[in-house]
Amino acid sequence: MLFVYYTTTGYASEGDGAGGYNQVQVGYVQTSNTIFPGISLISPTSSDGGSQYDIEYLTMKDGNNDWWIRVNGEWIGRYPKSLFHSSGLQDQADMYQWYGEIYDGNAPSPTSTDLGSGQLPSAGWTHAAYFRNVARFTNNSGSNAFDATGAGNEQDAACYATDTPSTSGDPTWQNWAFFGGPGDEGAGCN
Repeated sequence: MLFVYYTTTGYASEGDGAGGYNQVQVGYVQTSNTIFPGISLISPTSSDGGSQYDIEYLTMKDGNNDWWIRVNGEWIGRYPKSLFHSSGLQDQADMYQWYGEIYDGNAPSPTSTDLGSGQLPSAGWTHAAYFRNVARFTNNSGSNAFDATGAGNEQDAACYATDTPSTSGDPTWQNWAFFGGPGDEGAGCN
């Protein structure tokens, strides 16, 4: 499921103009009539051990310093520059992160919600969820830098985990990392 999130407080608080998910708090401006936060995007969906389908996701700042989100070739919405401080995201981003996330209304109790297919990263291709070709554009002409640095930040690797990113010379798989997990299905997550 697609979701968007923003923060202007370093995740200290949520609320209108401060941050939050999708359109729960004022901030995100929806522009697409077909793709929006809260929908399942891929039809058909990837299957464990079977066919795999990608989602293209791009975030870009425009000439007005608004931050736009593009999914599968369609610009779906934006965050207006007025949300952000002039010495911060109104001008540039200094960090980007890619990860999987799950939600369970019973938190903070351990959840049995699958991340990706529910398989841990060690299951590999056609089994575990993955990111590939993560890049950041370094100027307006479209130059990009592929980045395969980083590490997992899982709370309990028996329940959810992320591989260390890998790289290759193959343009279809410049970089990648597998991630996922079954949650607390008897694994004893903390």
